[in-house]
Amino acid sequence: MYCSKCGKDVRQGANFCSGCGARFDNAAQPQEQAQYGYVRKPVHPDDRSSFWWGVLGFLLGLVAIILWAVWKDEYPKRSKSVLTGLITGVIISVVLVILIIALGVLGLLGEYS
Repeated sequence: MYCSKCGKDVRQGANFCSGCGARFDNAAQPQEQAQYGYVRKPVHPDDRSSFWWGVLGFLLGLVAIILWAVWKDEYPKRSKSVLTGLITGVIISVVLVILIIALGVLGLLGEYS
């Protein structure tokens, strides 16, 4: 849990904040909050990483970006899979383009006449 006054991480059941000395009412503990006072969004219970979300990200880059933006808070594992697939696809595409250019420069691809 985090202190609602200063944002410091406080052990569960503490009566006082070790950072600023704020008193906690044990009957009404502060909500689980992230640093800077923002309440954390709950993660969906069905969230899990999947190879197929990575494949989708690999094949459809624009869809991957949209899914990542929509899912990053509620489905963090799925969004990470999609983003990993997207990054893998971009890296493989860049390597293939460099390889094709290098083979063309070396004259190994043949002539276009």
